Order: sequence, then C-alpha cells, then structure tokens
Amino acid sequence: MTASYHDCSPAQRFRYLDWLYVGRRDPNVEIGYVFIFFYGLERQILVDGQDHETVIQELLRLLSIYRSSRSFTKYANSLLWLTVFLSIHRSGVSESLVLRAIQQTPWWDDDWFRCCLGYFAQRNLALPVEVAYAIAEHDERSPSSVVASRHAEQFRSLFAARFQKLFPNGLSLGTSKRELAINYQAGSPTLLGIRNTLPELAAQTIPDLTSSRAQFSPLVQIWAECIEDLRGFDRASRQADGGAITAEMYESLPVELRTEDHPEHTEQLMREASPRSTLCSSTLELGIDIGNVKATGQIGAPWSVNSLIQRLGRSGRRDGDSTWSNYW
Repeated sequence: MTASYHDCSPAQRFRYLDWLYVGRRDPNVEIGYVFIFFYGLERQILVDGQDHETVIQELLRLLSIYRSSRSFTKYANSLLWLTVFLSIHRSGVSESLVLRAIQQTPWWDDDWFRCCLGYFAQRNLALPVEVAYAIAEHDERSPSSVVASRHAEQFRSLFAARFQKLFPNGLSLGTSKRELAINYQAGSPTLLGIRNTLPELAAQTIPDLTSSRAQFSPLVQIWAECIEDLRGFDRASRQADGGAITAEMYESLPVELRTEDHPEHTEQLMREASPRSTLCSSTLELGIDIGNVKATGQIGAPWSVNSLIQRLGRSGRRDGDSTWSNYW
C-alpha cells in the first residue's frame, strides 16, 4: 500500500482507522499504516514543536512492536534522537525516558550519536555507561574481536565495571567549538520537500562532539583491555565445548566477574587439603562432594529436619569419624 492517507482506498482507510481504534498495537498490520501515523509525529515535532515527551514515549512503544521493519526502525530512531535533542529548548524530557531510549536503540549512526551527545553536553550531564559502551563499540580505534561477541554478557559486564571504576560519576563531556547544521531526513514526503525551512530546524545547530576523539580514548582503552582480559576465559570456554562453567573457566574470569567461589574449584582445593576448611552458603554446599570431610558446622537453625540430616551426612563419609557443631 502507499504510505499516504490521501491515496488510500476506502478499504485501506477503514483498515488504518481500525488500527488506530484498537490502540496502534497490531504487530501484523502493514507497515505503511504505521508510517502514516509516524508522519503525524514528525509534524508535531518539526512544525508544531510540542509534546516532545509524549512523542518519545510513543516512538519507543511503536519501535518495540514494529522493530522487525528496518526501514521504520531507521526513521523512528532518527526522529527519536532528534526529539530528545530538541527537547532541551522546549519543555524537556525526563532522564529516565532518555535512558530508555538509549537502551532500546538497536544500532547507532553518526546523526543519532550527535543528537545523543549534544543532549548530554548541553544539559551538562555525564554520560552513562550505556552510551559509553556504544561509543567504544563504534570507535574505529577499538579493536575488533570475536571475544566481545562470543561472550557478550561477560564483556558488557566487565566493560561496565571498569567504566564505573574509572568514572564513578559518569564521563563528563568537553565542549565543542564546531557547530553543525542538523541533518534530518524526513519520512513524510510533504516535510521532505520543505525540510530546509522547517521552524524547528532552520535556526538550530548541534555541537560536533563525535569528532572530539581524545576525550573518548579512555573508553577505547577499556574496550581493548576487556578483550585481552577475557581471552583466557574464551580459551577455557572452547575447551569445555560450551558446557556448564568449569573451575578453569571460572578461574580465568577477570576478578570483577567472580561473584563467589565456584563449587568445582572449592572441591578440588579441599581434596588437596588446601584450604583446611571452607565457609559456604547452603546452595554452594550442595554442589561440593568430598569424602574426607571430618567436621561440619551449622550457623543458625536449618530450615527442616531433612536439611539438618543432609548436612550432618556431609562429614565422616570415609571413616565414619564425624564432628557436628551448631552455632546459634
């Protein structure tokens, strides 16, 4: 179908109005109907210059439903980040909404980055870790490695931990002496024809912070260090053939990603009599299977009699010599 209400047939207009009536949430509707509605959101921002927070909320909602359309995702994210930037000079938007926009942005192009960074710079806000990660990911100086994609969860967690250690209050942006005209490719054919005279764009410029490479060098360094420090984990993971995490995998993790002792590692150490004792939660204790435990201690009351019996049976398995202590 054509993405123009004027050119729609009566049947198409009925389908569009029905989509509006049921809440604009049918994931199977033709994407052309979504674009017709999108053109109205463009007009609200570029011509009327109002309702920025409402428009952002609606764009995020639509993107969550129609993200399978790459074309709509591109146009909607372009308007999303332009709206975030333009909101500085209007009623403004909440920081939590901007964080949602960051988290839902599937990829970044230069214009979206400029709007995002311009928003934080002009509001004198420090960059959160989500934006810092995106900057490092798209910086051409950042090394490329399968480690980052193969272990995406661990890589993101490690990057976040090291960023927060280096910049506990977020990364403050420097100023830019260079201002650029706002580059926005309107989706609406009507607005596309008059984009150079649109009220909200004609008098606006945006700071070119993406060219300030020096201030982002620490992010590139964090990125490179995370890759290097996860290589040992990657090797151990491949040796384990993608199975459950082993003691070798756990030991190869950077210290920031180790939350507690791995049961298999604790078991091996106790077999070697080093350490002579271990303190663990009930969850970890159930994963340790060692035959020469001489004594078991319980801190506090167990949840049930069966639990008590199970824990009593952890010691004395080889020679029957067992000591039990309870600490209240």
